[in-house]
Amino acid sequence: ECSATNIVIETLKPADFGTGFVVRLFESQRKRTDAVICLPDWVTEAHLCNLMEDVETTLPIQEHKVRLALAPFQIVTLKCSAAEVSL
Repeated sequence: ECSATNIVIETLKPADFGTGFVVRLFESQRKRTDAVICLPDWVTEAHLCNLMEDVETTLPIQEHKVRLALAPFQIVTLKCSAAEVSL
């Protein structure tokens, strides 16, 4: 879920490498936008990635949400995962 109506969540898919999932979204109305993305409760890590899903920046998660600042028509790839649990 996204707080901004001009942000389109285009893709939700399993990550190509490793665990977790990828969310691809974009700004659709030619506006600079600050957006809040709500994540599932089990997500403990969120990273900005390039289109090849290479991690570029780690994002802080607060109350199961990440904040993004998007430029007009910007495409963002977000990779999310849970911390691994060892038994």
